[in-house]
Amino acid sequence: MKHRIVLALKQIGEGEGKGDVLRDILVEETGLSKEELALRCSKILTAILHSYADFGISTIDKFTHRVIRTFAKDLQLSPIFKVELDEIKVLTEVIDLIIDKVGVDEEITDLILRFALTRMEEEKMWKVDRELLDFAQDILKEKSIPYLKALRGLGPKDYQLTIKEYKSYVHGFEKEVKEQAKYGLELIKKNGIEHSSFAGRSKISKFFENLSLGLFEKIEPTQDVLNNLDKDNWFSGKCPAEQKALIEGIKVELLICFNKIDAIKKEKHGTYIAANEILKPIYSLSLLNHIEQKLASFKKQEKLLNISDFNQMIAGIVEREPMPFIYERLGDRYRHIMIDEFQDTSVLQFANLLPLVEDSLSRGQENLIVGDAKQAIYRFRGGEVEQFSEMPNYQLAENQESYLYKERMQTLAVQYKEAFLTQNFRSLPIVVNFNNEFFEFAKQQEELTPKISSIFREHQQQSLASKKGGYVRLSFVEGRGEEKALAYEEEVLHTIEECREDGYLLKDIAVLVRKKKDARAIAERLKLEGIEVLSSEALLLKNDSAVNFVLSFAQWIFQPQVHIYQKEIIEFLVHEERLKGSMDENLSNYTGDGKMIELLSKIGLELNVEKLKLKASHEFFEAIIRAFQLNEQYNVYLQFLQDVVLDYFKSNKATLSQFLLWWDENQDQFSISSSEGLNAVSIMTIHKSKGLEFPVTILPYAQQKIGYSGPLRKSYIWTETIPSLSTPLKYAMVEYKSDLKLSDLSEAHDEELAKTQIDFMNDVYVAFTRASERMYIISEEQSAKSRANRKLNLPDLLAEFVFHSGKELDENGSISFGERLEKQQKEPETESGLTLEYRSEAWSKKLRISRTSLAEWKQSEPIQYGIMMHEILGELEDKADLEQVLSSYELEGSFSSEEFQYISEKLKQLLSHQEIAIFFDGNNKSRRELDLLSKGGKLLRPDRVIYFEDRVAVLDYKTGEKNEAHHQQVNEYMHALANTSDQKLEGYILYTETEELVKVSNDRSNQQLRIF
Repeated sequence: MKHRIVLALKQIGEGEGKGDVLRDILVEETGLSKEELALRCSKILTAILHSYADFGISTIDKFTHRVIRTFAKDLQLSPIFKVELDEIKVLTEVIDLIIDKVGVDEEITDLILRFALTRMEEEKMWKVDRELLDFAQDILKEKSIPYLKALRGLGPKDYQLTIKEYKSYVHGFEKEVKEQAKYGLELIKKNGIEHSSFAGRSKISKFFENLSLGLFEKIEPTQDVLNNLDKDNWFSGKCPAEQKALIEGIKVELLICFNKIDAIKKEKHGTYIAANEILKPIYSLSLLNHIEQKLASFKKQEKLLNISDFNQMIAGIVEREPMPFIYERLGDRYRHIMIDEFQDTSVLQFANLLPLVEDSLSRGQENLIVGDAKQAIYRFRGGEVEQFSEMPNYQLAENQESYLYKERMQTLAVQYKEAFLTQNFRSLPIVVNFNNEFFEFAKQQEELTPKISSIFREHQQQSLASKKGGYVRLSFVEGRGEEKALAYEEEVLHTIEECREDGYLLKDIAVLVRKKKDARAIAERLKLEGIEVLSSEALLLKNDSAVNFVLSFAQWIFQPQVHIYQKEIIEFLVHEERLKGSMDENLSNYTGDGKMIELLSKIGLELNVEKLKLKASHEFFEAIIRAFQLNEQYNVYLQFLQDVVLDYFKSNKATLSQFLLWWDENQDQFSISSSEGLNAVSIMTIHKSKGLEFPVTILPYAQQKIGYSGPLRKSYIWTETIPSLSTPLKYAMVEYKSDLKLSDLSEAHDEELAKTQIDFMNDVYVAFTRASERMYIISEEQSAKSRANRKLNLPDLLAEFVFHSGKELDENGSISFGERLEKQQKEPETESGLTLEYRSEAWSKKLRISRTSLAEWKQSEPIQYGIMMHEILGELEDKADLEQVLSSYELEGSFSSEEFQYISEKLKQLLSHQEIAIFFDGNNKSRRELDLLSKGGKLLRPDRVIYFEDRVAVLDYKTGEKNEAHHQQVNEYMHALANTSDQKLEGYILYTETEELVKVSNDRSNQQLRIF
C-alpha cells in the first residue's frame, strides 16, 4: 500500500499519464489547478521520503500488536510472549484440559454430566468436547465481553438457584395446561364421542389430546379450530345424529376449557418459552466461567496471546484513562489518522483508537474514516455496521459505555463532516445502472428493517463518462434436488463458453458462491470439462486421490480392524489399475480381518507393517509413498501434504495416531498454493471476493434466504433474562430460532432478525458489485405463493424486480440488460514446460546416526560392539521382542547392514539356549538396570533382576573375557538385594561371545537396601 501511495504522488507530481484519472478527481474535489496540485504532491512526496519512518500503514491488529509488544512490561506481560493466530486451537486444548478433570473435580464432573444429559434429552447427536467448543467460541467474540464480566461473580449455587426457579415456572405452566386439556379430553371420552365427529381437519378434540400428552408446542390452535369455534361449528359433515347430541351436551364445557387454556397461554406462554430456551444451554453457560478461567491460566502458563486479546488489554486501559500512557508517545508521532474499511472495524477496535483520534483533533489536525456500510459482511468478527451508518451518533451498548467514551465521541461529533463518494471507477454503465435499480427496489421491501434504508440511502452511483457498455443477465433454473444442482452447473458451463466465444480469457472470469460445497461442485464439473480452475476449495489437499490413499493406508496401519480404510485403499488401487478385476470383486475378496496383507502380497509388495510404525513422522509417509511408487510422477498435493506433516510435528509433541486424528478435524484448512498468472477460472466465496474485481462474474446458487439456519444463522445470542423471574443470572445465551418471537425474549429476536437482514442485503451487494464488465446471476424459479406468507429470499426478490422492470423472460428463462460485445485481446502465451520430480529416498541409505556420545565414539571397536550388545539386551522385556528391538536400532541407523546381520544372528543364537532364554521370559517379572543403594552409599545398577516364583536372580552381561572381578560385582548386587525378599537369591554372569552362563556363589550378609 505504501508503494501505491508513493507511486500515485510521483505520477501526479511529475505529470505522468498514468495518474490522470486520480489527478482530475482531486482537481475537481479541491478546486486546485493542475499545476498547484502537482506542486503539492511533489512536496508531500519529498516530506514522506525524508521522514519515511513516520509514514505508517498497518492493519489495526498489527498496530495493536506493536503497541502491546512495546509496552509488554507495563502491561505485566512476559517479554517473550507468543502470538497464536489460531484461537480455536487454543480453546480446544483448554476444553480438553477441563474434560480431563471429569472424575477428579466434583463441580466440573457434575456440570459436564448435566450438560451431556441435556443434549441426550434433546435427542441431538453430541460429543461433549465438540459441543462445548462450538458453544465456547463465543468467549472469543468481542460482544460477549461485557456479558461475561457480569457473570464472573456467579458460582454453582447461583446457577442452581436459577435452574430451580425456571424449572418451577416451566413445570407449573405445563401442569396448568395439562390439567385443563385432560379435563376436556375426559369429557369427550366419557361421552363416547369420536374424533371424526368434530368439524374440520384440525379438530378441537385433537387439540386437547395433544396438550394432555405434553405436546406443548401445539398450544397455538390452528386457524381451522379457531374458525369453527368462532362460527359455533362443532360437527363434521358425516357426524351421526346421536354424536351431535352428545357434543351439544358438552360443547359449553369444552369451550370454557379451551378459553382457560387460551387465558393461560396469553398470560404465561411467552415467559414459558423464554424460560425453556434459557434453560437449554444453561449448563453450557455455567461451564463458560470455568473455560474462561482455564483459558486465561493456560495462556499465562504458555506465554501466548490471541489477536483478540490485544484489543481487550488496551480497552481495559483506554476506558480508565483520559490519554492512556501507552499512547502518550504515539500521539505525538501520528498527527493524522485515516481508518480504511471502517465498516469492518470492530466496536472495541474503534473505541481503542478513539484516544488517538481525539488527541489529533484537539491539535487541530484532520482525520479520516473511509468505508461502505453496504459492504459490512464481517459481523461474525465483531464488526457492527451501525457504528459506521449512524456515525457520529452511534453509542456503545449500555454495558460498554463509559464517560470517557462519551466525551471522545462528542469531540468527534463537533468536527464530523460526512461526504458520499458517488463515482464508480470499476464497472461499466450497464452494470452500475442495474445495481442502482435493483438495490433501490430491494431496500423498499416492507419485510426489511428500516435500518436497511438508512444504510442504502446514498447507494446510487455514477460510472465514468469515458466508459461505455456492460452486460448483465439474470437466469432462473428449474428442477429440484440433483436436477437443480445439475442445471446450475450446466448454466455456469454455458456462460463460460459464451464469454470465451466473445474473447474473454478464463482468468477474466470469477464464479462467486456462498458455500464451500458449491465451490467444490462447480470446480469438479469444470475440471471434468477440461477447464482450468483456480480455487482454494478445488485445490484442497483432501480432494486429491493420492493424498487420500496415503492417509487411508496410514489409518489402516494403526486401525486394521476398521474396514472403511480397507475399502478406500482397494478403491484407489482398482482405479489406478494396480488391482485387476472389478471393484465389487476386489472388495469382496480383500475386505476383512487379515485380508489386506494378502492384497499387498498380490501386488508384489512385501511391507513390514510393524517396522513401518517405528518410523519418524515424515519418513513414515515417505515410506508409504515410495512403497506404492507414488513418487514416480510429480504430485504437488503429496508435496504439500508432507509440508503439513513437517509443520505439525514441529509445533506438536504428538504421535502419528494423534496426527491422523488432527487431520480428520482440520483437513478443510489445507490447500496448495497456485500462481496468480494462471489462465484459469477463479472460484471463491463471496466473503473472499470482497475488495476484488473481475471483468466477468458468475453468481450461481443465487438463492440466499433470511432465516434461522444456513450461512446467515447465528447459533446463539445474548439476552437479558426474564424480569419477572428474579434470579442471580442477569444475562443468558439462547439459540436464535423462531420460537423466540413469541416469547418474552422477542426484543432480542427482533434485533437479531434485523441484523441477519442487513447481513443478507450486504452480502448480495458485495456479490453484485465485483464485476467490471459483465455479470451473470443464476437463480431458481419460485413456486407461486401469497405475499403475506412469503419469507424474503433472493430468488423472489429477483423475480419481483424483473416483473417491476416491465421486461419478460425469454424462452430460456433469462433476461438481459445491455449487449454482449466482443473483447479483443491476445491469448496468453503458453508457459515453457518445466519438469518437476518428487524426490524421495530413505535417509538411512545415506546417513548413519551415532547413538553414543563423542567420547564413546572414539573408543575401540570391540568396546563399541560390547556397548551395543549390552543396550539391546537391556531393551528386551521378552525374548519374543527381539525382532522389533533390532528393527528399531536398524531404522535409527545405529549400525551398518553387515553389523546388523552379525549382531542379529549372535543374539538369536544366544537366546536359543534354554538356560539363557528363561531369563528373558516375559511371564516372569523383571527389572532392568534397577538402581540400588548399598549400606555404604554406593550406587549399584545390575543389568537385570528377575523375580521367579521360587527365587530372585541377578543377571549381568559381559562381552569380554572372564574375570574374577565380575564375580565380586555380582556378589555386591546380591548383598544389596538380600533384604528385599525371603526367597532364594541367585547370581549369574552371561558371557555373550562364548554363550556361557556362569553361576555366582552367594555369601549372604546383612546389608541395608534402598530402591528408587
